[in-house]
Amino acid sequence: PSFFKDLLYLNHVSYNNLGNIITSDPSAKITPLIYFISQYKVILHYILIFIFPFSLSVEYDWKLVESFASPTCFIPFIIILLIFGFTFNLLRKNKTNSFAFGIIWFFLCILPRSSIIPSTELVNDYKTYLSSIGIFFIFAILLVKLLVYIFNNLKINNHKKSNFIYLILLIISGYMGLLTYTRNLVWSSPVAFWQDIINKAPEKPRAYNNYGVALIHEHRIPEAILAFKTAIKKEGIPKSIKSFYFDPYNNLANAYSLIGETDLAINILSQSIKFNPYLPEPYNNLGMFYLKQKNLDLAEKAFLNTLKIRPHHGKAMLNIAKVYLLKNKPSIALSFLDQACSSSDLDSDPAAYIKALNIYTETCIKENDFEKAIKAYKYWIKYEPRNLKALFNLAGAYTLVKDYENAIYIYEKLLSLNPNEIKIMGNLSELYILSNQINKANNIINKALKLSPNSPGLLLQKAKVLINLNKNLEAQVILTRLENSKNTPGFIKNIINQIKIN
Repeated sequence: PSFFKDLLYLNHVSYNNLGNIITSDPSAKITPLIYFISQYKVILHYILIFIFPFSLSVEYDWKLVESFASPTCFIPFIIILLIFGFTFNLLRKNKTNSFAFGIIWFFLCILPRSSIIPSTELVNDYKTYLSSIGIFFIFAILLVKLLVYIFNNLKINNHKKSNFIYLILLIISGYMGLLTYTRNLVWSSPVAFWQDIINKAPEKPRAYNNYGVALIHEHRIPEAILAFKTAIKKEGIPKSIKSFYFDPYNNLANAYSLIGETDLAINILSQSIKFNPYLPEPYNNLGMFYLKQKNLDLAEKAFLNTLKIRPHHGKAMLNIAKVYLLKNKPSIALSFLDQACSSSDLDSDPAAYIKALNIYTETCIKENDFEKAIKAYKYWIKYEPRNLKALFNLAGAYTLVKDYENAIYIYEKLLSLNPNEIKIMGNLSELYILSNQINKANNIINKALKLSPNSPGLLLQKAKVLINLNKNLEAQVILTRLENSKNTPGFIKNIINQIKIN
């Protein structure tokens, strides 16, 4: 309700999209009345693109008009009035006039996008999707009338008239097809797409910035650097925090980093922070560059600044955890990793989230903090329920804290998914022995030995099972065989000696 109330009282305003300023003052509001009178030329443009479909662009270098007296406002207004007068005259003669229907359809459907509802985009051709039906309706009527006129007035037999009409339709279709093909070449790649926009809207900073990003993806770094610099130049020195377009600064810094110019990257981001010290991304990226230089204190400061501005910034949490690991402060690192995996925005970036989980779990295991490792693996499994690595490691962590019941449950689940996996069978049989489920252990180990009869680990497990079944002689045969084998690893021989001592 408040939206419609503001709309009726002309209180609804918008603000510029950075990189696409449509007001003379970048920090100015886009008000309903100025937006409305700026739409006269836009509506004429929308009509003309269907009559002359040339120089189409996704972006246009258009600004809001200054006043009604401006020629770019007053002249289109007069033309639209003439169209309305023409339509009224058609309806006065015939209330069901088809041409009038097409014109009314167009204007009614374009009104929500081109009237008193201000938008950050002054002109976008896609806004005509629904309203274009009215124009196509008029085109269809004109085409039919033309063909009927030709058929009725051409002084040749009907068969030749039909062929002539088919030829006209073929020429029109072929011409339109050629225009469509040519336009689609623009969409063949991101570089071609943004290059076309730059050619047709050379004052748009956003176009140069996005062109630079496309060049980065094609590993054309020097050209990308030039594009980002042009975007910064086109935008100009920001007059206020609200008018600061950060993207090209950030992308330029990243481009410099890609060619090893980390100092230049740091200078660019430091400059951007002076323009607006309240954005989190410059600090996070600055911290990454300091981390790259092994300047841990400055990196730590930058990441803390990021989290001060945006406390749930997951990548900053992950990055500062890396700093503390390098500073040999694993407990602090673990606290940030825990937050990154449980209460940050990191799960919106799958690659970064998995990376954080990897570091978290590895650090937990390294620090013998198995309870936290279990917690971390649970996060992982919640995010990727069928991740076999996470499930396997969670079972291992449960084993280390002697929670055999949960460990067995997971290994059994894994075995159902991978019925011939030797490692899972071996670990499961060990847990069955530890939990005194000897018959289950025997069944699993027998199945595993059929798949790998000479595995020292499995043979050791079999010996343990036999001992628990009071078949000491059979167990001793296996242990002696393992002890005398050159293929038996040293750690298994140590276990054999422990068994013999016991």
